[in-house]
Amino acid sequence: MVTENEVTIGGLGLQKSQAVRCSFTIAIAWLFFGVAQGSATDIPLAEGSISIDGKLDDAGWQNARVVRLIQLAPVVGANPSEDSEVLLAHDGEALYAAARFGDSEPSLIRANSLRRDDLTGDDLFGLVIDSLNDDESALAFYTTPAGTRIDEAISNDGEWSGTSPFNRNWNTFWDSAAWRTTKGWEAEIRIPFSSLRFKPEDGRVVMGVLCWRMISRKAELNVYPALDGRLYGGHRRPSLAEDMELVGVTAGRQLLVTPYVLSGVAQYTESIQDSGKTLEALPAGYEVLQSQDNQAGLDLKWGISSDVTLDLTINTDFAQVEADDAVVNLSRFSLFRPEKRLFFQERAGVFEFGTGGVSRLFYSRRIGIDEDGAPVRILGGVRVVGRVAGWDVGVLDMQTEANEIMPAENLGVMRVRRQAFNNASYVGGIVTSRINADGGSNLAYGLDGVVRFDSGDELVMRWAQTFDTQPGQPTVGGIDSGRLYTKLQRDNRQGWGYTAVGAWCGPDYQPELGFAARDGFTQLYGELRHGRLGGDGGWYRNTAKWVDGGAYLRTDDRRLDTGHFGFGGNVQTRSGTWMWVDVRGFSESLLEGFELGNGVEVPLGDYAWAGVSAGFNLPRGRNIHLWGNGYIGQFYDGQRLRTRLGPQWTASKNLTVGLTYEFNGIRFPARNDELLIHLA
Repeated sequence: MVTENEVTIGGLGLQKSQAVRCSFTIAIAWLFFGVAQGSATDIPLAEGSISIDGKLDDAGWQNARVVRLIQLAPVVGANPSEDSEVLLAHDGEALYAAARFGDSEPSLIRANSLRRDDLTGDDLFGLVIDSLNDDESALAFYTTPAGTRIDEAISNDGEWSGTSPFNRNWNTFWDSAAWRTTKGWEAEIRIPFSSLRFKPEDGRVVMGVLCWRMISRKAELNVYPALDGRLYGGHRRPSLAEDMELVGVTAGRQLLVTPYVLSGVAQYTESIQDSGKTLEALPAGYEVLQSQDNQAGLDLKWGISSDVTLDLTINTDFAQVEADDAVVNLSRFSLFRPEKRLFFQERAGVFEFGTGGVSRLFYSRRIGIDEDGAPVRILGGVRVVGRVAGWDVGVLDMQTEANEIMPAENLGVMRVRRQAFNNASYVGGIVTSRINADGGSNLAYGLDGVVRFDSGDELVMRWAQTFDTQPGQPTVGGIDSGRLYTKLQRDNRQGWGYTAVGAWCGPDYQPELGFAARDGFTQLYGELRHGRLGGDGGWYRNTAKWVDGGAYLRTDDRRLDTGHFGFGGNVQTRSGTWMWVDVRGFSESLLEGFELGNGVEVPLGDYAWAGVSAGFNLPRGRNIHLWGNGYIGQFYDGQRLRTRLGPQWTASKNLTVGLTYEFNGIRFPARNDELLIHLA
């Protein structure tokens, strides 16, 4: 256990209260009042300069706040196996953090990657900053013994809700450096305050801070402040951060201008038939033509204030964006792909409005991409996101150019929300619009609330409705254009947990600026699970068992559209190996068939089948790493075998060789049909 001598005042840290003090009705009145904050400990002003070279020999570290870490895994609350302390300071313009990590076997420290934003299993020093002190969003900065920079934006208090709350496509400006000593390794991080979003009051700022260390080869995680091991991913959850006060902070204004110029020449041939010219005019039967394309534009990011950011784009070009990973889709529903374009990354979590699974009322990839997936020219746009008078506000408006299949469009969204009931809960609303030059429009609005109770239970309620108007047709926008989503859950690693979902969607629900996997249904889903943490000396770190089932009923005929029921379990060993197995039965009623690929189809009809899935992930703290998973069983009226493997070899910090391979073998004996897919 950490003693008072091992940390400054604050010790294990006052955890931010999430207690619900009154009923839902009374709490509505709190919406327009501030939420009381607990007392905060200090991050001192450095009494000297600090240079980022990884060595803690600068004068500025002499009066820094020192905190010692405590183990979160594999044994909650145990002392770290290696000395681990973190130093914190600031100079009014930037936040500084340093790690002094001992290691009894320094030759075994892992530092094998120099690639930015790549978590490959190296030792890590992590710093999570809830700069707005809202218990819901945070910015995370990680570095390794090689000084590699890894950053991500965290939303939804680090809890999964259809998609990941960890956005590693977000990037900002900061510095890190590290070096190995004869007794371990040291690291330094500098984060300019212009790269953070916060609200200073008379030069005083309160931010939530989490610090942690991963000793990769031991699969050991040490943290500050001390955390409850029953919660998933506690070292990345803003609501568990300790309040720390900074005095004398200067709110920097970030200004970033990114212009671009593109020029290209294309040469092509045109035949007589295409050109309409005669053989006399074109004796060779064709002519050689050239076309030239010149484009210019810019992106601008401006910190209007310390907690409000403006993004402006003119004649946008997203050619530099990383391509999507190839994915095999064997379902009848469209794939959801994450947003990777930098323009949409700043506090993207503010715009989130999930309506169940991956469905959402606003999906930024609807902007600048047509129905066939081809890019659409964006003439310009503006995006403002920040906190105003206690409200999280996001506003976006984009204008696109017409192409061969779509008219010019104006697309807009406005999202507002604020804390209510307690620091970890909120209420809010959203409005979206998609208006085209032909006179058509699609408008939508949504209202939502999330209440997190002191008991660990969470209640989510969301309502959305759309209004679609096409030229010469009446507006579609009655109750059948609505969607309701409710969820009640308790998520932990020790003891009982559950999830209960009830949802309804009308057949006319059309979020043209969102993503909806299906419409016209009533959904019921329930899961009951039990977890257990391993004790000191045990062979496992944690284990869990579950049973769950769900169904989608069609709104029009009340028949089952999709159903599933299953049970399974997982275990993570003390060494970090993770294994799981799931046995599941499925049912689907297809009103029309769909194609799997290469002409192989699943005909309309009612189907029921079952199968087994299993997977493993070996510890990352080794030069050779391997993960894999698979499925074997029935598939509609046939059989399916799926295997996925991901071997990786880290030869040095300059070279990592990896492969992801997936095989799908599907056979339908009754129809003498098969489909074999290899993806590497």
